[in-house]
Amino acid sequence: MYFSEKNLRTIKSSENEQSEFKKLVATSKAYSETEKAAVNCNSFEEFDAFWTRLNDDQEGFDQSHQRGCGLFMRNYQDAAVQARSLAKDFSPIIELVKDFASPYGGIAVGTISVLFVVASNKSELEKSLTAVMSEISDRLPGLKLFRHIYNDEHELDMKLQARIVSAYQGFIEFCIEASKYYKGGGPKQKADIERLEDKIRQLLTTQDDTTLSEIQRLLNLSAFSDENYRKEFTHHCEALDSDEQLNAAYFEQMRGPRLDSFKACEDYQSWSQSQQSCLLILSGCNNRSIMNLEQCWVSPVAIAMITDLSLSPENPVHAYHVFPAQGELLYRAFSVVILQLLRQKRQVLRNRSQCDELRTELYELQKYEGKDQKHMETDDDRLCALRKVALRVMSFFEESETVYIILDRADRCCNWKKGIDHRKPLLKALVKMVEAARCKLKVLVVIDRYQWDIEERRNELGEKTKEKVIVHTVEQEYSA
Repeated sequence: MYFSEKNLRTIKSSENEQSEFKKLVATSKAYSETEKAAVNCNSFEEFDAFWTRLNDDQEGFDQSHQRGCGLFMRNYQDAAVQARSLAKDFSPIIELVKDFASPYGGIAVGTISVLFVVASNKSELEKSLTAVMSEISDRLPGLKLFRHIYNDEHELDMKLQARIVSAYQGFIEFCIEASKYYKGGGPKQKADIERLEDKIRQLLTTQDDTTLSEIQRLLNLSAFSDENYRKEFTHHCEALDSDEQLNAAYFEQMRGPRLDSFKACEDYQSWSQSQQSCLLILSGCNNRSIMNLEQCWVSPVAIAMITDLSLSPENPVHAYHVFPAQGELLYRAFSVVILQLLRQKRQVLRNRSQCDELRTELYELQKYEGKDQKHMETDDDRLCALRKVALRVMSFFEESETVYIILDRADRCCNWKKGIDHRKPLLKALVKMVEAARCKLKVLVVIDRYQWDIEERRNELGEKTKEKVIVHTVEQEYSA
């Protein structure tokens, strides 16, 4: 397997940049003999041996020079520990580059090592470097999951490959920039600091993207794309607007004044203004003369909210999903919602413990992929695993945050060909999320009552707090 031509060019460009940096270190008087030795490490075995030797040499030096060397020794020891830890975590990407882009990759070990030697000579590191190295150390363990990436033609696989290459390039550029920055001598210029901080931001953003791509794969959304998802939403909106029977002049329409009137009703206001998490289920009843239509006259409530949230300058955290006419199971719907929420809370994925906990639950979910969903026990276990993932993601949001989830046509959450009905499990999962959320979680669900009557199942949702679940029926009348 090999990288694409574009990614190979990126790797080659990085290799050339590192070769120039290696020459600079070797010939410049600004770099010490130790730093010159560090840049010649071409494997992690050499890297480890170098730091072991450096540590041993420095211990001997410290014993011979008892005064004034404690801090210097401690800097080397700290740098050695951090260097080995980061190298271990970053090694999967370098090994992947060496495998898929041979003969490139080995020089990167020396590039990384130089930065740590340079840093260890500083009695006090700038906060920006300390912060980014901590961030990098937290984020890198997840990269070992990409050791087995394949060069497939799937869109997500190609994106993953590109992001791995981008992470490699970004980190190497950062190491070179930071080393030059600290060896520059004299007062640091504002432009130098800004350039280094910009490199840090680029690197962390790339790492965020890589982690989200990994999660997207674990959620079985390899074929998912934002562009296609927006097209599906637009198609749904157009289908609603173009339905001549639904939009006949002699029926009232959930638009304009009628929509405003609905939003002013007690149930909607209670949901909208509540200071606690709340689930609002809208049970829409088309006029009886058109009760069997594919479209539901209450869907514009969900459409309007999705549109308003998307266009809001305040960028409120929100996720949405429209169930297609042919039906769809809970797995994909919830996975898409989870992915949308994580993309708006990507910074939390830099926390190693939180990210690892999420990965553990995603791997548990993966265990059921491909198993026969017709077996009730397997389906229940998979739904339970998916609920745990959703609850984990909701735990990432703080008490001060408000999160919106909008689901249109939840009555279609089923697959009759396979004999699977997820409509009640969907609502029960949403109830659990609303009751467990630390943040203020506002969930709006639209259901066509003629397709699935929620009123008959009102007492089967399992909520512990009645005020957190509101069911409101809206019947379409003839226009005045």
